[in-house]
Amino acid sequence: MLLQHYSGDSFFDEMALGAHPSGVRNHYQRFLGRFGHCSESEFEQKRRAVDLAFLRQGITFNVYGDSEGAERIFPFDLVPRIIPASEWELLERGLLVPRLIAGGGWVFEPQPSILEATPPDGMLPADVREMILRRLGRLSSPARDLLAAGAILGYDFTFEELCQVARLAPQEGLAAMDEALQSLLLYETSQRRDGRSRVSYHFADDKVREVVYAGAGDARRRVFHGRALTVREHADVPRRGAGLSEFAS
Repeated sequence: MLLQHYSGDSFFDEMALGAHPSGVRNHYQRFLGRFGHCSESEFEQKRRAVDLAFLRQGITFNVYGDSEGAERIFPFDLVPRIIPASEWELLERGLLVPRLIAGGGWVFEPQPSILEATPPDGMLPADVREMILRRLGRLSSPARDLLAAGAILGYDFTFEELCQVARLAPQEGLAAMDEALQSLLLYETSQRRDGRSRVSYHFADDKVREVVYAGAGDARRRVFHGRALTVREHADVPRRGAGLSEFAS
C-alpha cells in the first residue's frame, strides 16, 4: 500500500492524516482509491516514466554556470495538491489567504482583515464560519471533542486539561492533539514560569474559538462545562483573560 509506512505526524500534511481512519483527508479519498493500492516500487516506476516523458518532450531547463551543462527535468510531483471546491471559492473571493508554514506546507486561512474588522460581539461572515466548520468536519471525533474542550476552557489550557474535559485517554489525546495542531485551529505555546517550562494551547483567533464553541452543540457544551469547572477548581496555574463564566450557558 502506498501510505502503509508513511507518517506525517511531525509536520502539516495537505493529504495524509495519520489519526484519521481512512489515512487521508476527505477530499483525497478519490486519489487514494485510484493510487492507494500501488506499492512504493510501482509508484516509483510511474514517477520515472513521467521523468522520461518530460525529458523526451523537452520539458527541461538548464542552470547557468553549471559546468556539466546538463538539462534538468522540471520538478513535478505525482501527488496533486488538491484544494476543495468550497475553499477555492472562498480563495477566489478573497476571504481566504494562503500561508506558508513550517515544513514547507501551504494552508488557507481566513483573511486577517476580516477577523480584525469583525467587532468583538459580532459574527464572522457566514462563508468564513462555514469554512471553519468544514475544517472541523474533516477531523476525527476525538479531535473535535478536544477542540470543543478547548473552546469551553477559554484562552489558555494544557493538554492534561483538554483530555480531562474531553475524557480522552492519553494516547487517544495525543493523536487528537496532532490533528488539532495540523488543522491550524489550535496552536502550541511554550512559557517559562518559576524556572520551569510550561506548554499550553490556544486557538488561532477568538472568532475561531467562538465558531468551535457554537459548533459543539448544546448538550456537549453543558457536559463539558461541568467537567471544565471541576478541572479549573483544582488548577494551581492562573489563566489570563476571561474565565469559564464567559461561556456558561
